Amino acid sequence: RILRVDATGREIRSLDSFRVDPAHVPDGFQANAPTTFSRPRDVFAYTTYEASPSGVSNPRTLELWQRYVVADSGNHRIVEIADRYEVDPVSRTVVQPIALGTLVWHTPAPFSGKRFEYTSVSRAYVEDALGGRYVVAAGISNARPTYADFGFAAPSGLREEASGNGGVVLFDGANSQVIGDLVLPAVPGGAFYVEGQGFVSDPRASRAKPLQNLNSATIKMSYVGGNPVLTLLIADGSGVYEAMQAAPGVWAVSWMLPREAYLALRRDGAGNPLNVNPRDFNPVFARRLDSGDVLIVNGYAGRTRGDDRFLGEVLQIDGDAYNLTAPNLGFRLSSIMFELPPIQGARGLSNPIFADRR
Repeated sequence: RILRVDATGREIRSLDSFRVDPAHVPDGFQANAPTTFSRPRDVFAYTTYEASPSGVSNPRTLELWQRYVVADSGNHRIVEIADRYEVDPVSRTVVQPIALGTLVWHTPAPFSGKRFEYTSVSRAYVEDALGGRYVVAAGISNARPTYADFGFAAPSGLREEASGNGGVVLFDGANSQVIGDLVLPAVPGGAFYVEGQGFVSDPRASRAKPLQNLNSATIKMSYVGGNPVLTLLIADGSGVYEAMQAAPGVWAVSWMLPREAYLALRRDGAGNPLNVNPRDFNPVFARRLDSGDVLIVNGYAGRTRGDDRFLGEVLQIDGDAYNLTAPNLGFRLSSIMFELPPIQGARGLSNPIFADRR
């Protein structure tokens, strides 16, 4: 189920199913399809005002819609649910509920009911000459999607591969696309720590990296050279990567914190990793904050280099620390702007899977 809580932790809304308005059956919803959630993995909520909405039962002059977009993983779909409230057109105060938990959007038939498990969902506003539009990104963790799977026309010259077990679908109308690979930049020698030897790693050539074990995918509008650019930040089994579209069907990494750099994040004055570093990195969620920093959740549970117990952590990483020509890609102890644990007045973290900071 989906829970909405206030700042005190009090539940204010719970959703485990939805209803279908006979006046509006979204494309993709099939007769006899389940109306209950099955292993929902992600959700985002937003609010809109709707004036005399069409295609719904019992429309009012002005309505407030509290919307929930859910990655309904077990049912292989994404759904948008709305709580509709009548609003006074003058005071904008809520008068009464009209219909709660109503299905208003469903992944169209080509995107639903297949083998794909949607595990994350994100939305961003994209500026364009027509006044702008919203783009939705959906992460798939259990299989590699292709353009053919969704009926998209693949960009000219793009050859689809079957390798990989994850991907991202960008729902953007006629511009919708599937992302299964990211292009990693060339990394010079000496970028990563080699156990017992120091920063003496071999150089690495630029290459295409298939998405593997995708845990989260978030999109955001960023400004590069003063121009708005849609960026994609993913967390998968090998690290955290941010990419932007370099050409049709090609997404190039512009920022990354791979496992090798994370494991040597905390170092002493001689450049040796400290014993407080965990022995592994399992990034289960990542998001670039409005401040420019990157929030990362490490869900690894095991031991530190010093053999202490480790149950996961949340880090806020300086978004400007990244430097391809510096040891450890520029990341060091001072790159950590905020971290959990420790936590005062509450039980400690244990296998965290999500975090947010506003």
